[in-house]
Amino acid sequence: MTSPVDFLNDISWGGIKALSQMQEFNNLDRDIEGSAKRWKKFVEMEAPEKEKLPQEWKNKTALQKLCMMRALRPDRMLYALRYVLFFLRVLIEILNSILF
Repeated sequence: MTSPVDFLNDISWGGIKALSQMQEFNNLDRDIEGSAKRWKKFVEMEAPEKEKLPQEWKNKTALQKLCMMRALRPDRMLYALRYVLFFLRVLIEILNSILF
């Protein structure tokens, strides 16, 4: 599958197309094509896993964001997982201090 945008290679675009088949990611491919400038800025960030996703995609769950990161920037997956796990640990510590 050939990527229609210059900032995603064909493999990444294939991942986006696969995600777009799922209800949670419906129209992701169209949004990336239609707002290419915004998505390019996000994809080309040094640490995109620490940034909000563009537009309505910023409201996705942590797992959904990881799925999108896997397609958009597979080179940042380890960092994205560490980032999510760090916040989960902080949340657990806060909950433990409140509940116990």
